[in-house]
Amino acid sequence: MSEEINERLIEELSRVEFASDEVIGLKHQLVLFDTRRQKTREAYRALLKEPDDGEMVSIWMENMFIKFTHNKAKEYLEKEMKNLNEEYEKTRTLLKEKVKELQDLEGSGEWKGFRLNPLPEKELKNVVSNSSIFHP
Repeated sequence: MSEEINERLIEELSRVEFASDEVIGLKHQLVLFDTRRQKTREAYRALLKEPDDGEMVSIWMENMFIKFTHNKAKEYLEKEMKNLNEEYEKTRTLLKEKVKELQDLEGSGEWKGFRLNPLPEKELKNVVSNSSIFHP
């Protein structure tokens, strides 16, 4: 009887540890994605400030420098920013799901406000324009 309880306990703790490792891994991925997003945004902003004088622009990607025309470089960086934003949001959504699974395994209740989503821009404008707080 005691041996069976120990086995179940070890199995349960193993599941909790595996789930927590997934959460930690996803958090690390978010940090890496955010770093790449910020670096790409910085490169894009620097490229916008630079005049297009017809010279080629070098961009670091996949462990090598590649030369692009000014416009092609902007297009590439725009696509890269879009892709990174999508990957970041997917990972963020997955992280929320994994945290929920971990909370279920631990038996702790769901954190209030953890699964909230921001208001869409249109709804936010309606709230601001119709609120007496912002327009006394």
